[in-house]
Amino acid sequence: MIWLLFVLFGMYVIVFIWLIIQLLLPHSHAITGTSPTISILIPVRNEANTITSLLMQLSKLPYPNYEIIVVNDHSEDETLALLSEFVEKEIKVINLPPSLKGKKAAIFYGLYFCRGEWVVFTDADVQIDKNWINLLAANFDNAE
Repeated sequence: MIWLLFVLFGMYVIVFIWLIIQLLLPHSHAITGTSPTISILIPVRNEANTITSLLMQLSKLPYPNYEIIVVNDHSEDETLALLSEFVEKEIKVINLPPSLKGKKAAIFYGLYFCRGEWVVFTDADVQIDKNWINLLAANFDNAE
């Protein structure tokens, strides 16, 4: 009977140690076979001439787990109207509150809305390669 208590106690200790290890060790995506979720954060101000092209490129990325967050920094051109066309396509559009101004404020404010394990930033006037996120994500496990 006492041996049964020792066996049960030993099993309890093993399970407890295993749970602690699982909580403390980072889970490598290379081991689990999953892709980390990536938030793409884009601060914009008066980018009507460039934002559509970038959002079209981003919406076609082959990477499986990403979100796009655009923070509008009080644009005075047609940027907001163009962004509203993309809201239905899983793109989050956030308007910077009137009390905040500037690119730095837009970035910091946008971070509150990011759900990804990793956050990458880009400007609205860039052209990206279709493998841009895949190339970045390939190095994420090495950074852990």
